[in-house]
Amino acid sequence: MTFDNLLNNLDKEYRDSLIRSEEQMPFILRKLPIEWHVPSIIVEDKLKQLFDEEWTMGVWNGFVECLNYNISNE
Repeated sequence: MTFDNLLNNLDKEYRDSLIRSEEQMPFILRKLPIEWHVPSIIVEDKLKQLFDEEWTMGVWNGFVECLNYNISNE
């Protein structure tokens, strides 16, 4: 497997994982313990930030940069 193929496979898995995780957001919000006294709208806004395209691309690009750095410094 080439490095590009590996990156493509990891990218697909990353995006699929993001989709599955985002789909769980309503469940997470419903399960927040009342005794925590955490406003669900604030938690929902913070969770949505995790799935923002700019954020997820930044995470992916940072991962690829780290991977490239570690491979080139073996």
